[in-house]
Amino acid sequence: MTNPVQISLGRKHHKVLRNEFLPKMSRQTIFNALNYRSNTKNSREVRCRAKELLLNEISLIERTERLL
Repeated sequence: MTNPVQISLGRKHHKVLRNEFLPKMSRQTIFNALNYRSNTKNSREVRCRAKELLLNEISLIERTERLL
């Protein structure tokens, strides 16, 4: 059974996370953080950054909808 609590991101957001975090952590660590399989300081940083990316995406959508 899959974990019901996870952060699902599109490719462009995964790429941002990889570019920002790969020098200090592995892809597997990023994956585990997004799937709440770990709760280290680094994992919390990844989830916080993922949340920021998603909130930016929401604000972009809202701004676009106001223009229509």
